[in-house]
Amino acid sequence: MICIININTMALLTLIKRVFTFSLVYFSLCVASDSTQEVDALLRWKSSLQNDQNPSPLTSWSVSDHENVTKSPCSWSGISCNNAGSVISINLTGTGNLNGTLDEFSFSSFPFLSYLNLSMNHLFGTIPPHISNLSNLKYLDLSTNQLSGEIPREIGLLTHLEVMRLVKNHLDGSIPREVGQLTSLNELLFYNNHLHGSIPEEIGHLTSLFNLDLSKNHLSGSIPACIGNLSNLEFLYLGNNMFFGTIPEEIGNLKSLSYLRLSKNDLSGSLPSSITNLTSLKFPNLHINHLSGSIPEEIGKLKSLRFLRLSENQLTGVLPPCIGNISNLQSLLLGKNIISGSIPQEIGNLKSLRSTRLGFNQLTGSVPPSLGNLSDLKLLCLHQNQLSDFIPQEIGNLVKLTKLLLYVNHFSGNFPQNICQGGLLEYFSVRDNHFKGQILKTLRNCQFNLVRKIDYNPNLLNSLRDSMP
Repeated sequence: MICIININTMALLTLIKRVFTFSLVYFSLCVASDSTQEVDALLRWKSSLQNDQNPSPLTSWSVSDHENVTKSPCSWSGISCNNAGSVISINLTGTGNLNGTLDEFSFSSFPFLSYLNLSMNHLFGTIPPHISNLSNLKYLDLSTNQLSGEIPREIGLLTHLEVMRLVKNHLDGSIPREVGQLTSLNELLFYNNHLHGSIPEEIGHLTSLFNLDLSKNHLSGSIPACIGNLSNLEFLYLGNNMFFGTIPEEIGNLKSLSYLRLSKNDLSGSLPSSITNLTSLKFPNLHINHLSGSIPEEIGKLKSLRFLRLSENQLTGVLPPCIGNISNLQSLLLGKNIISGSIPQEIGNLKSLRSTRLGFNQLTGSVPPSLGNLSDLKLLCLHQNQLSDFIPQEIGNLVKLTKLLLYVNHFSGNFPQNICQGGLLEYFSVRDNHFKGQILKTLRNCQFNLVRKIDYNPNLLNSLRDSMP
């Protein structure tokens, strides 16, 4: 009985050993077959490229006919493999010499590829629909090439994709609705192309997005309300397009938003009241639109703001005193609107302010002495308003000032003699006011090239020249 058990056990062990050996050989053959397929695909694509550079960045892409080992691309430039020897990454960014198309790129030969970066080259032609065969792709960057044609709908089959960058090409057509199927996307960057049409509603499905940049295209239509679904969004760039209509209230749902660029469009209507919910917002840029209405009082709640650019719109109302609550603000750019009323005294609370542009409005009253508190201020532009009274002596405290524009107002009295204490002033214009007496002997402290960039009436210029050593 024991003998029979031993014989059966030995037979079973022998069978297991044979199965294991067969499996190992089969696996090795499969890996070798996959590697050979990948090698052949890469060499075929290489041969289709026009390489003018010597040495070529793909010099290492070769296989000797006399090699006794299995062909493998894992040591080639720009290629990375997994432990099984399959290609998982192709990174040829910035070689500058990939001159050709993707037509001969056999995407189906790389079932394990998760990273493809061919940016900053000279690729042209279209993005082939069969790019959808890269079923495990997570990162796709074809930026800064000369690719043209439409973005293929099949791109929506790359459901593992986390990053898609197609920027700085010549792509046209519309954004395919199938992009909405890429629910793992973190970054969607299509800027600097020739895309047209509207933003598809399906983009609202991309709730993992933190960076959406569609700027510098020819996109039109309204900004869809579904944009408010992108609750993880930190960067929203839609500038330099042809969007029209109002900014949707739903934008206030983007509680993580830090950067908002809607500049150079045809947007109209008031700023949505919900914009004051964006407590993480640092850099809103909405200049060159047709926005109207007043700046909301609640804007003072946006304590994270560093930069506020609403210039070249049709905003009315007053500059709200609550602006003084935004203590980290560095740039206040509201020029070329229809803002009226006086400059609030609270502006002096903005101790981090470096640039204030309020020119081409309808501001009245006097310049508040509290402006002298802004010790980091470099640019002060109050020109083309209806400001009056005298310029406060405290303006001399602005020792970092490089640009001072006060022209075309109703200022009067003597001009402060301490205007150039810091000696950094380069641009200065006070023409078309009602100042009295000689002006600016202290301009001797300023850089010599100020005279070439100065702008006020001739008798004041002569008094300056007379005061020069």
